[in-house]
Amino acid sequence: MTALELRGVGKRYGRTTAVDDVSLSVGDGELVALVGPSGCGKSTLLMLAAGLLEPDSGTVLVRDRVVAGRGTWVPPEDRGVGVVFQDAALFPHLRVADNVAFGVPRGRDRAARVAELLELVDLPDHGRRYPHELSGGQQQRVALARALAPRPSVVLFDEAFGNLDNGLRASVRDATAAALRGTGAAGVFVTHDQGEALAVGDRVCVMREGRFEHVGEPADAFHRPATRFVATLLGEADFVPGRQDGSTVATEVGPLAATPDARGEVEVMLRPHEVVFAADPAGTARVLRREFRGATYLYTLGLPSGRQVRALVPHTLDVPTGTAVTVEVEAGHPLRSFAR
Repeated sequence: MTALELRGVGKRYGRTTAVDDVSLSVGDGELVALVGPSGCGKSTLLMLAAGLLEPDSGTVLVRDRVVAGRGTWVPPEDRGVGVVFQDAALFPHLRVADNVAFGVPRGRDRAARVAELLELVDLPDHGRRYPHELSGGQQQRVALARALAPRPSVVLFDEAFGNLDNGLRASVRDATAAALRGTGAAGVFVTHDQGEALAVGDRVCVMREGRFEHVGEPADAFHRPATRFVATLLGEADFVPGRQDGSTVATEVGPLAATPDARGEVEVMLRPHEVVFAADPAGTARVLRREFRGATYLYTLGLPSGRQVRALVPHTLDVPTGTAVTVEVEAGHPLRSFAR
C-alpha cells in the first residue's frame, strides 16, 4: 500500500510559487530523500504532507485516504504522520520516557510501548533522564521515538540532522533509517546535503524552484542525472565538450563511452573520481592546483583547450603544481552526455 501520495500539489505565497504541481508516491517502508538548494520548496512540501500547511491545489493522501484536497481537510494529529524537526523540540520539564509517552495513547500497555520504542532507538536505559542530560544525537533519537509512538504510516524529517557534527550526523542518520525499517514506516527526509540524500534514500527527489527535476534511485541520480543542475547539485562535476556519434563521444581526453541521451555537439559529465592522470613530459595537460583532503588529493588539471577537469586520487599520488600530465577517464560505465 502507498504510505503517502501527493497528486498535483501546489502552494503559493502571494505572487511566489513555493510548490508547483508536484506529485509523489511513497510506498510502505520506503525511504525517500528530498534534496535541493535553499528556497526550492522542499520544506514547504513536507509541511503540506504533514498538514501544517494547506495546499492551494492538488490532493494529499495517507494510506489511500484523502487528508487534504477535494473539499477535505484532516488535521495533522489525525493523519497518521510523524514529524521530526532539526530542533528535537523535546519537553524540557519531562523525562525521556514521558516525552515518548506523550505520543502513546493512554492504556495499560503504554509503559510497554515506551520501553519498546526506547529499545528501538537504542536508548533503553535513558528513560529517567531529562533532555538536557542527553547529547544532541540522543535527543534526536528520542524525538524519533516520540514520532513513532502512535505507529504512523510515514515519518517526515525536516533537516533533522542539521545541528549535528558530521560524524554524529552519519551515525544518527543510519540509526534512524534502521529504526524506520524496523517498524515498516515510510520516511521522507528533507536535506540540502547531497551526500546524505544519496546515503539515506531508496529514491532521491531533486527539487528546483518548486518542481522535481529528477526522481530516481541514488546511483541513477548520481551517474545519470536528468539535467546539468542535478549533476552539479549531487556532487562535483566537470563537463568536457565533444561530438557524439551513437554511444561514443570524441573529446580532447580521448573517445568516451556515453549514454545515448544526445547526439552531435555535446558535453560529457565527468566526476573527479573518474579522471586519472600521470606525469608525462610530453603531456599536453598541466596540474593547476591541488587540494589535500586527507586520504585523497583533489587535483585541478588544465586541458589544451583551456577547459579544466578535476581528479580525485589517493594521497600517495603527489604531483607538484605545473607538472605536465596525460589525462584519461576510467569511469567503468557509460558517461552522461548533454546536448550543447
